[in-house]
Amino acid sequence: MKGFSIFVLIWLGVLFLTGGFAEGQQLIDARSTGMAFSNAADARGLEQVGLNPAVLALPHRAKFEFNLFSVNVGAVNNSFSRAFYDRYLTTGDSLTAADKNNILSAVPASGLRSDVFARVNTFAFSLPRFSLALTGMGNAYFTLPKELIELSLNGNDQPGREYDFSTLGGVGWGGLSASLSMGFRLPLRHDLIDLAAVGFSARYLVGLAYFEVIESRGRFSNASLAHPYLQLDGEFSARTAQGGTGLGADLG
Repeated sequence: MKGFSIFVLIWLGVLFLTGGFAEGQQLIDARSTGMAFSNAADARGLEQVGLNPAVLALPHRAKFEFNLFSVNVGAVNNSFSRAFYDRYLTTGDSLTAADKNNILSAVPASGLRSDVFARVNTFAFSLPRFSLALTGMGNAYFTLPKELIELSLNGNDQPGREYDFSTLGGVGWGGLSASLSMGFRLPLRHDLIDLAAVGFSARYLVGLAYFEVIESRGRFSNASLAHPYLQLDGEFSARTAQGGTGLGADLG
């Protein structure tokens, strides 16, 4: 089962690797990622999309910026850090019993939750004090039961044990956005203020799909001398929706 356990952990590590991703900051370029998404006040041009539109009024060396296509993807989780991932999944060594216990101890009783954010920028441009961006975006979270992770690590090595998978859950949505932003300098003069600005963004939103697990039940019963067979059963109910439009606004 060691090879299978390593495979499962690598899959989880790639999916849930976290470096402090801020999903609410819908940025276009790699510079923002390199600054750990802390450049809200230093953004220029298309960097401000999803942040503060007032920065469009700040000095910028480029008179025109154009973005044809780019993708942002990020994930965070409630259990594993980057250091944790490097320690257990990059050495190539087989996991010991102590390693497996440490991994399971990092997962809360409620299960392993991951939040995933994706954004596709299909068209965007900016001029001094003005920008327009057309984007597709989605957000989702799901929870894996802790006993499912334990089963993948240790295998079904406990005869007669019953594993509970009832904490399985998740929510996801996807949509499109057209965003128009403008920034203006304010005529304020003061020794302590070099420049003051205000900005406004108007958004037209189109919903594509929504999915939510409302209830789930599942269990796996291991074989024993009294019951020499495996039993797996489960069910879940979910609700879905499609379509819908709306308007949004940001002031900065």
